[in-house]
Amino acid sequence: MAVGIFVSTPVLLAQDQPVELKAPQTVEVDASLTDTPESNSDVTVAPSELSTKKEGATKAERTTVEEVPTEQSASEETTVKVEKVPVKPESPVEMDEENSEPALDPVQETKEPKKIVHDDPLLNKVEQAIDLSRRRYLTATIHTPWQIMHGILSYREEFELNRDGNSDEKINGIKFISNDPVYQGEHWFQKTPHGGKAHPFTVPYAFEGHPNQFPAIMTMTDLPITHEFKTADGSITMQDIVRNAQMEVNNHEGQTWTLWFLTHYLPSDTEWKNARGENWSIERLVQMQNQVVVERAACGGCHNLLALSIARNNHLQEGGQLRGVWLEANQKILRYTEIARRTQNRDGSFSSEYFRSPQFSNEFKRRIATSGHILEFLMVALPQSRLKEQWVRNAVNNVSNDLIRFGSQPADVGALYHAVDSLVIYRDRVVPREVASSTSDENITVSGTKESE
Repeated sequence: MAVGIFVSTPVLLAQDQPVELKAPQTVEVDASLTDTPESNSDVTVAPSELSTKKEGATKAERTTVEEVPTEQSASEETTVKVEKVPVKPESPVEMDEENSEPALDPVQETKEPKKIVHDDPLLNKVEQAIDLSRRRYLTATIHTPWQIMHGILSYREEFELNRDGNSDEKINGIKFISNDPVYQGEHWFQKTPHGGKAHPFTVPYAFEGHPNQFPAIMTMTDLPITHEFKTADGSITMQDIVRNAQMEVNNHEGQTWTLWFLTHYLPSDTEWKNARGENWSIERLVQMQNQVVVERAACGGCHNLLALSIARNNHLQEGGQLRGVWLEANQKILRYTEIARRTQNRDGSFSSEYFRSPQFSNEFKRRIATSGHILEFLMVALPQSRLKEQWVRNAVNNVSNDLIRFGSQPADVGALYHAVDSLVIYRDRVVPREVASSTSDENITVSGTKESE
């Protein structure tokens, strides 16, 4: 048993609010990058391929799992039965304009961004989609903390936003949130009797939508446990936020994001008592998420599956085995991975009904919300060897295509940034992170990164 041991292992809710974003007015799209790859072939789910932690691994490597056989025989295959039903046409989704957050104005870049050229055309398309979406700038004085945190989710420490609506001056997202920003008179972070935390829920899509949502998002940047956030009453550290999350955890609120957050900084065998004297542990949080009904959960259950995948990966990287609640978590992850594959549409998009039933949609906001969330889960859940499978490449191609093709159309903040996050995770897993995040202004050619078979 481990108690209060802080480590840092890079990892990797109300339904995302319809929030209008607009892209740069001038968008050049390379027509050669919009071809759809061949449709996926029927693939049976093989035994889980997971691995233990490697010292010195990059963030993307430690976020995911490598190939190590489970207790199941390597010669056996696991097939998850999913009933195929006819795909039903979907009625257009009407957006509730009264509840929409502030829209992003188009921003035209004055400087041509660097280009990274890969041997694999799919990676070139991924880079283009990531760069284009980066230019849908949020504004510190206009957009909400919830929106800005979603930008940090996808672009991590490189996320930039406009300082105000009167100029094109950019500020770094992490520096901004660390220096006591205020939204509508409320401070983003606050001290508590147990340490500190992000400002809790007030109204939808303003501050946190769920307990520990903001610090969970920040795990994508791998901030050190000593990182400080200024508040109205002095500074707090990430360690203070971890401690507060342990003390405030309870059974009557959703703890999806709490698991996502704590499993990043605490070993998987950590146990503690909360402020009420109740016994808690990482395993108890996993057990709670195992019991969540995916089809009834927010965002199609994708955040539940993502949190379980992150926790499972970290557990295995620490040398843990798939037993008890961990085995249940792995089985749930495998089941919904296969459901996603079986209900995938011919164009590479995933069902616009998430995991509930097969369904196809031509509506951009619906497509990017469902396919983006599902792909984000898969990019954390799948072992490295499965990234080469055609159905996975088709899914990456589809999300990239939609982000490029509809680059000049409004988009929902949460949905768009979760979709971008899926592509960032994919890119960082198949190319060296130091190349993907290079700040050089010169174009870069990368060889040997083709993932096609």
